Amino acid sequence: MTSNLWLPAVSPLFFYSPSPTYFSSSSFTASWTTLLDPSLPSGNNTAAQTSGPAGVILPSIYATTFTPIWEETNDYAVQVAQGSQPAYPWVSGNTTDVSSFGVQTYELGVQCGSGDCSQSPFTFRGAWVETYYSPAGSEQQNVTIDDASNAITYAGFSSANTQAMVPVGSQDHQGTLSETTTSGATANVTFQGASILIVGAVSPNLGTFTITVDSVLTATLSASSNVQAHSVPLFFTSNLDTTQKHLVSIQCTGAGLVIDSMTIWGPSGGVSFYGPDGTPIGGSTGSSTSTSATLTNPSSSASASGDTLPGATTTATPNVGAIVGGVLGGLLALVGYLN
Repeated sequence: MTSNLWLPAVSPLFFYSPSPTYFSSSSFTASWTTLLDPSLPSGNNTAAQTSGPAGVILPSIYATTFTPIWEETNDYAVQVAQGSQPAYPWVSGNTTDVSSFGVQTYELGVQCGSGDCSQSPFTFRGAWVETYYSPAGSEQQNVTIDDASNAITYAGFSSANTQAMVPVGSQDHQGTLSETTTSGATANVTFQGASILIVGAVSPNLGTFTITVDSVLTATLSASSNVQAHSVPLFFTSNLDTTQKHLVSIQCTGAGLVIDSMTIWGPSGGVSFYGPDGTPIGGSTGSSTSTSATLTNPSSSASASGDTLPGATTTATPNVGAIVGGVLGGLLALVGYLN
């Protein structure tokens, strides 16, 4: 059974225009501003704004569908493209057609419809990504460890609770954070499972980091943001071989990096972290067919064999109030610009 992973707007997994990595030859040249409402729960208290023309891309993620969420407005023309497919007009809360599970890339483009949009910016909240945490048909188990767990081998990181860059908040897992300001510092973890989610913080004083999975450089991301936010998904991958142990290495390559927790999923009975001596190390566990917040696919026309974007532009939407109801309350503080 598929599960849905919520990626808030400040997740390093998103790349925003005018990032040269993805928008150097694009018509999406405008930048985005970052918003934070500290009165709301972490993970649901951030957003990104633009007056366009601007874009945001979620590249190379294991997924079957993509559901972007923004504050609906008639002032902008919004399109979504999947992979190399053409972009199609989109509405907040609409879900792309179900694709075969694999590496997908999604792009959202924003254009001002007419007039001066600077007085009514477009506000992007994040996106739901439907994915498989464990192989289809298996009973799903998850294990979560804190950053202070001895399952994580650090080199160049501070010990938990000695933070200078990002203060520990009540929202942080087990009240700890591990951080580094040393370029080249690493955090290594060995586990057995199908997928892994690494959660941490973003902040103006943090920087770039790399993820290596089984000795293969998998991603170069950035935890630098003009807002300081906790409980942010820093990295996610799935579709790993569940019969083998895997080594994930996180390396700080910039100003700093903060780690809060890690969660792995896989078939029940075959999910574990391992210490440096190879001994299984437990954490908080769960067992179900879906271990994250779930969202019913709102596209009644979606087909399990569909692999293209058209057909998902249904006006039926999920319970957006339930998704971002906590996000929309209160006034957002305008903080700064995304790089």
